[in-house]
Amino acid sequence: MIAQICNNRKVSLYFNFIKYFVWVLSIEFILLTTTGMNPETLSYLPQRPPFVMIGELVLADEVHTIATYTIPEDNLFVNNGVFSESGMIENMAQTAGAGVGYRTLNMGKPLQTGYIAALRNVKISARPRVNDPITTEITFQQSLLGFHLVIGKIRLDDIEIASCEFKIFVNNNQQQ
Repeated sequence: MIAQICNNRKVSLYFNFIKYFVWVLSIEFILLTTTGMNPETLSYLPQRPPFVMIGELVLADEVHTIATYTIPEDNLFVNNGVFSESGMIENMAQTAGAGVGYRTLNMGKPLQTGYIAALRNVKISARPRVNDPITTEITFQQSLLGFHLVIGKIRLDDIEIASCEFKIFVNNNQQQ
């Protein structure tokens, strides 16, 4: 009787694991097909849908981070089919955050939260429309005591449509 209960419990745990695994794959498939968001990229960000403004992390090294994003119609920053300036700034900030998150996780450290401490020289010459694919490039200029000075640029069809300088604070001492 006890052996039968143990076997039933093992089978039950096994099926629960399979159901969970299928659920995770389903969520990843939904994210990828409905939002254009790569589930792996999501692991580098503290943000969660619907507040994720990047689709795929293309490059992340010590100096550069590049991400792509196709503007979805249901994005919080889309109004009348056009991505707002606030959305573009958030896209640049999240691209920087994804680069820091990628490097942090690859060093075996926990993901940290970053905050925009300052913006300077914001230039927006055009705004992308729904379904436009944008490429965002971040260049890290300096880092000191948790502050990162970065330059962000957004391109649409290889034309720079936005740029700005950020000071981003990353709390390296936060408790997880």
